[in-house]
Amino acid sequence: MTRLLKTATIGVQAALIEDAKHVNPPLFHDPNHPAATLAMALSMALAAVQGEVRAATTEPGKLSVEVLLKDRVSWDGTELPAYPDGEPEITIVRLTVPPGQALPDHQHPVINGGVLLRGELTVRSEQGVERRLRAGDALLEVVDSWHAGHNSGSEPAVAIVFYVGARGLPNRILRSEAEASAPAPLNSERIAATFGSYGVELLHQEGRCRVSNLYSIHGGETITRTLAVVDLPMGVPTALAEAHAEILAGASLGATLKAAGWSIDKRLLWQGMLEAPAPGSWLEQLMQLQQSAPLAAELYRLDLERDGVRFSYASIAEIHHPEHRDSVQGSAADSALQRAGDAGLNQLTRGPRPGTDGSVDPCDIGFPPTSKLQQ
Repeated sequence: MTRLLKTATIGVQAALIEDAKHVNPPLFHDPNHPAATLAMALSMALAAVQGEVRAATTEPGKLSVEVLLKDRVSWDGTELPAYPDGEPEITIVRLTVPPGQALPDHQHPVINGGVLLRGELTVRSEQGVERRLRAGDALLEVVDSWHAGHNSGSEPAVAIVFYVGARGLPNRILRSEAEASAPAPLNSERIAATFGSYGVELLHQEGRCRVSNLYSIHGGETITRTLAVVDLPMGVPTALAEAHAEILAGASLGATLKAAGWSIDKRLLWQGMLEAPAPGSWLEQLMQLQQSAPLAAELYRLDLERDGVRFSYASIAEIHHPEHRDSVQGSAADSALQRAGDAGLNQLTRGPRPGTDGSVDPCDIGFPPTSKLQQ
């Protein structure tokens, strides 16, 4: 009997893999391809749970095999992606969801499926597609798509779930953790998201000093959302030279660095509120302020990293339109930076436009130059 069971099980596995060859021939030209290994493990997982889910209806003592699910489409109607690259790794878990408990928003980077052994479970996609499962139901999960679930029944929902993944690749990602670890959006991205458009205009550049107008467009007119004063480095690593040249030519600072593959870390040094621009002043006109209002400002250091290269790229002072930034509580790393915010930036916003005769040097506002930040 043991030999019969072993022989029949091997036959089921072979049949499932043979079926898979016809479904997706390119994956199985090489029997050593990771996908072939994954399919073998998948068929074993299915065979393992079949006996636990439904009782055989054939004669007692006879081997029974029931295919619960065979598909290329997940429960919300989307097609499954390709198998992941790398060293195959199969994970099989037993999931128990108590009555009334919800599963948090999450997604799966890998193909996975399951069979509900007991109870009931409802899954719902971010697009509103819903599927209710009862004991004995099987499904293929959605991949790379946020979804959640809950047990609305009166008993625990118990399921066997198998993940067809690769070593080092997570089986599940919680939305809360992904959002918490996501890098903060660039100022240019926030402007575009909030006001529907974004552009950058170079107002002044001389030596290391650059003054930019980060604006949105409304009715054909531009409104300054952020005035950025940047103290650029005198020299940069070779890996940074191309992006640096684009920035010197007037390209957006953050967007250019991000497109070049640099990770960007903003180290806040000071933030506070500045006096309202003088009536009729150049900054009031650029921001099209309807009434006099203090402006939020911040000073930070921009640190970059890529392929093991780390570099403190610039020190930047930003002054924001009232609609773009809320009032902030003043804070400073030291008294020198506090004076920079209270004196230098106020002098810049209330004086002549940078680059015009009689204007102050826009980068001579008291904050430490990038060369000192790198020490």
